[in-house]
Amino acid sequence: MASLFRWRLLPLKLSAFNRQLHAARPFYIITRLIIGGLLMFAGLAKITADNSILVASQWVIPIAVVVAWGLFECLIGWVVLSFIAHRPLRQGLTILFGVFAAILIVEFLRGATQCQCLGGSGLPIVGMIAVDLAIMTSLVIFRHDWSQPARMPSGILGDVAFHGRFVLPALLAAAVFWFGSPRSAIEYVAGKSVLVRSQQRFAGEVSQSETATAIFDLQNASSKPIRVLGAKASCRCVAIDDLPLTLGPKETKPIRVRLVAGSVAGVQRESAELLFDDSTSSITLGVTALVHPNP
Repeated sequence: MASLFRWRLLPLKLSAFNRQLHAARPFYIITRLIIGGLLMFAGLAKITADNSILVASQWVIPIAVVVAWGLFECLIGWVVLSFIAHRPLRQGLTILFGVFAAILIVEFLRGATQCQCLGGSGLPIVGMIAVDLAIMTSLVIFRHDWSQPARMPSGILGDVAFHGRFVLPALLAAAVFWFGSPRSAIEYVAGKSVLVRSQQRFAGEVSQSETATAIFDLQNASSKPIRVLGAKASCRCVAIDDLPLTLGPKETKPIRVRLVAGSVAGVQRESAELLFDDSTSSITLGVTALVHPNP
């Protein structure tokens, strides 16, 4: 009898629990979807970039560590998209994006205009600082929502929040499978004929007057041949090999950009603008090297 009585009370307890769930605010749902999606996007971009990262203009993060960090970002992003109510999760994210913002501010003060937040993809550093600060602000504003279980609203927003942790990873995985990276998939949707998995690459540490080489993979996403006629370099210290280059339909070929280190120790950033024979918009490839003084 006691067992039967407990089973009859269970629906009542569940009903009371559901009444205690507060309705999730739309802006909280939107910001959480953005944070989770951005973390998963950034994680996959780091994994597929296959490139070391220079942090704060002095620390070189090797490829293995970059890939491990990318996997961690993907995992945290999935947890965020699952809408788990967890105060330490919010606190950890606040610290994480605070560190991101601090590193980018240091980079900006040292003259950087782009960041490698997405692996080797160059993004405006000022814009990414603003994004990190905006995310930190949302984590503070919605701190109570992150700590309490919430009931998703009915409608499109609720459906997106409920299915997001499955749909978004599937879309990102498809982007990597078909185009090599999430960035390339976005460029393809935007109508670009030539895709580059990463337009910014760290070429390594070199001494003054030594040469550093970065390799970029050019992919022809169109159904017609495209010819790379030449390139305009930002400095005479930059040389572009393998030109002229013809990309067949759906073909991928590497192109090498060599940078000769200057006489000034520190970070050296150079670029090369590729010129095509069709209506394809030009592509700028950026190369960064950390120059050490000669003994």
